[in-house]
Amino acid sequence: MPSRSAQAQRPLLATSLLLLAGGLLVGMPLRAAPQLRPGYAPGGCPWIVPRGQEFVQPARIPADRVERKNAGGCLSQNDAIYGSDGCPLRFCQYREVGPLPPADPSVKLQLPTQPPLP
Repeated sequence: MPSRSAQAQRPLLATSLLLLAGGLLVGMPLRAAPQLRPGYAPGGCPWIVPRGQEFVQPARIPADRVERKNAGGCLSQNDAIYGSDGCPLRFCQYREVGPLPPADPSVKLQLPTQPPLP
């Protein structure tokens, strides 16, 4: 039969082991960043998305539109910052997302008409 002091030390040992394991986990990243897909997207730009998420790769834009696009800011986090060659360099960060541009008065939204209720 274990002594009384050995029984009293068991919870202390278990607590110490839990704290040690927790401390090791804190030092590790919660989730490793996914590896970017190597190679080039169909438009000739390097991939900026992880493998398996190719459908969210931003499209290449004409090089003469890059300055205006970047100056206009980011519309969402799915928007990108572009390089001088028209290739997306990286996705926009949350703090870079600005207000929507002013509405174009030449565009008129028209809701479909509903048939009268019986």
